[in-house]
Amino acid sequence: DKLHSVHYFEFTSNYTFSGEDHDFWEMVYVDRGKINVVAGDECFVLESGYAYFHRPNQWHTLVACEGFASNVAVITFSSRSSAMDTFSDLNIKITAQERQLIADIISESKESFITETGGPYKNRLYN
Repeated sequence: DKLHSVHYFEFTSNYTFSGEDHDFWEMVYVDRGKINVVAGDECFVLESGYAYFHRPNQWHTLVACEGFASNVAVITFSSRSSAMDTFSDLNIKITAQERQLIADIISESKESFITETGGPYKNRLYN
């Protein structure tokens, strides 16, 4: 229903984020490297080529895996579709075609919106 933010981050090997929750969906895709994902009480490593979907109002954070830098795409959006329940807490291998779609979303957002820079707390898109 609404796109909130589109980011492509290049995290250092000592990156930490204090965490957040919000009332919309968040997809985290690891393009290169790997990163620790904390979602509620669960913590796991998200490897390159995988995406994870944080459901609305779920507290979450990202923390670098020791010694690993990573490139991570984060796309946040709202959806009232009940079909989104399928994606709740989903950790999924991304196909080459889906990877291209994520790249296209990032590229198109750069052409269509002015995005505040400065890290994950800056999450508004302006057109």
